[in-house]
Amino acid sequence: MKKRVKDIYSSNELKKNNRIGFFKKPNSPKGVFALIGKIIVCGLLLFIIGFSIVITGMTVYVMKATDTQTGINLEKESVMKTGVTTIYGKDGGGNNVTLTSIANGTTRIWCDIDKIPKHVKDAFVAIEDNKFYQHDGVDFQRTFVSFLNMFLHFWGTQGGSTITQQLVKNVTGDKDVGGIEGIKRKTREIYRAISLEKTYSKDQILQAYLNIIPIGGRNGDYAGIQTAAKLYFNKDIANVTIAEAASLAVITKKPMVYDPIHNPEKNKERRDKTLRKMLELKMITQKEYDDAVKTPVKANPGKVIDNNGKNYQSYFVDSTLNQVVSDYMKKYNLDNWDEANARVKSAGFDIYTTIDIDMQEKLEQMYENPSTFGWSNFNNKPQSAFVIYDLNGNMKACVGGTGKKPVGDRSTNNYANLNRSPGSTMKPIAAYAPAIENNYLTYSSLVEDSPIRKVDGNDWPQNYDRKYFGKITAAYALEKSLNTIPTKLVEKMGVKSVYNFLSEKLKITGLVDPDHPLKDGSCESSGIAMGALTKGIKLSELTNAYQIFGNGGQFNKATTYTEVIDSSGDVVLKADKNSEKVIASDTSAVMNRMLRNVIQNGTGKAASLDSMGIEVVGKTGMSNDNKNFTFVGLTHDYVAGVWVGYADGKELPTQTINQPSKIFHAVMSKIFKGKKQEHFEYSSAKEAMYCKDTGLIANESCPNKGKGYYRLNSVNNKCNMHW
Repeated sequence: MKKRVKDIYSSNELKKNNRIGFFKKPNSPKGVFALIGKIIVCGLLLFIIGFSIVITGMTVYVMKATDTQTGINLEKESVMKTGVTTIYGKDGGGNNVTLTSIANGTTRIWCDIDKIPKHVKDAFVAIEDNKFYQHDGVDFQRTFVSFLNMFLHFWGTQGGSTITQQLVKNVTGDKDVGGIEGIKRKTREIYRAISLEKTYSKDQILQAYLNIIPIGGRNGDYAGIQTAAKLYFNKDIANVTIAEAASLAVITKKPMVYDPIHNPEKNKERRDKTLRKMLELKMITQKEYDDAVKTPVKANPGKVIDNNGKNYQSYFVDSTLNQVVSDYMKKYNLDNWDEANARVKSAGFDIYTTIDIDMQEKLEQMYENPSTFGWSNFNNKPQSAFVIYDLNGNMKACVGGTGKKPVGDRSTNNYANLNRSPGSTMKPIAAYAPAIENNYLTYSSLVEDSPIRKVDGNDWPQNYDRKYFGKITAAYALEKSLNTIPTKLVEKMGVKSVYNFLSEKLKITGLVDPDHPLKDGSCESSGIAMGALTKGIKLSELTNAYQIFGNGGQFNKATTYTEVIDSSGDVVLKADKNSEKVIASDTSAVMNRMLRNVIQNGTGKAASLDSMGIEVVGKTGMSNDNKNFTFVGLTHDYVAGVWVGYADGKELPTQTINQPSKIFHAVMSKIFKGKKQEHFEYSSAKEAMYCKDTGLIANESCPNKGKGYYRLNSVNNKCNMHW
């Protein structure tokens, strides 16, 4: 056997070559078997690839014969928008209005095809797709060879895409991926390229291509041939020479490698290859070729004006982009925020938001001049944030700080999305609502306002004024924002149960599971009822959670957008609007009336809009260390949250205690000016008189009565003291 192997390797044919195809010469029996295995595998791969190409070709042929629709528009306005993500909102008439356009820094200067010299067009055709004027969008021979080259590596790094295919890829943002998805993407690209050629002329296709191609820049943020001429040679494209045209044509392959400013030698090497191809194709004469190759690559950098500019970007737009990027990462299994952010901003998406433009403008106007809140006398003015949702979880307006927001993309902290202590605004969602829902409590249940235990020798929990009322109704305990009652309720229901309700039903993030504490052992405890949270809560999440007290107990996930559409008209993302009933309608109605007491008689009086005929329900909140003051209020159609505090987290002056309620009143008064009067519908709860002595539904003999609101299963619990 060994002799046979030796004889095989001594044949004259193999002496001439040390390799068989792209396989290394075997030097052992084991190598022979490896060689045979490689040949079999390669043959199988070639069969699969060939079969795939045939099927693709047949599919495309059928598509070509029956369809011309690609969803791709090559008109100037559309091409200039390529790579530019646009964010829309609706005006008062329901028309889409552009809020801002974001291009990840891309700068593109348009140039009509008749203004581009022939030798410039020829340079790109020669190096990128020399059969451009012969094929119908796809060079199938080149495509097949490119597939083989993926495995055999006999053709350098040359790709198989035509200029039309490259245009499709740049316009749609349908980028290269591997595996089956890569084959699907390539099939889409081929189909679109053929269809595009049936719709547009070669000049229109080349014009779009030359205006869209990436040509480098510090951050890879420049595109288009006119931009390239300005950037690298400081001249108009109409004035570039043949040598300069060839230099520009080679940049698009790898801008960082062939940049004539930083890599003139690399640029010249490929430039001269382009010139040789132009000569071979008779695009230039021998003399023109000789003169051009003798010309050194010498860049003359020029200044390119960014036509897109960096316009004002509101806090609402910031919030929208953050949510879209986050959702995009989840859908496409990305783990790099910067990469996903760059994709979204440069993909040419249309993002349709939930904004109320008029509401946003009024909110911004007021927050740009915080003296309207009575802060002119403050030596060190605090920060504030304000967010408004409708009762379906759609954000309508948002401001994340006082003063004028600086120009730029998400350049400023948005305090509406930062975790802060919510104080007593947690009581309705963490204690009272789940307690009423689970029949631990009614509107008029008598509860004991007293400390639970001693902590470090002190009563705990303590009320704000260190006073205790003894036996009171649950409604009064919430109205006066007492700490003891909600804390007792949480301990009765169980912290884990409350945690589950908040995190699973109301989608509040950042809470620390009692079953999975942090490394230092910290997690949510019964202090959750008073807003004593391990990490705090976002104002945006807190505010949206309150929707359940105005819409019959339905919870809708918060969203800033409805859908994201790509340049082909396909839906990339759609907002999750699955609604879930998290508390019963009658529980919602009872809570609504309890929160109404807070505005009429309790700590939220300053937020009242009664003078305008607008009914408000809500709750104030103050952290124990006086560093965060909050208010969340609902009207018939909206829920709004306000936070006041210092950026550095220091203690607030006492005169700011009622500021969130006052800001709510000031902003909502402006928003509702001239609007119809609004009152809540709460008929799902039963209105009844209760006995003040027992807290139960009163009978005719009860001497002291009050009016309350009850779940339907509670109205039979009648007073048994007075008969």
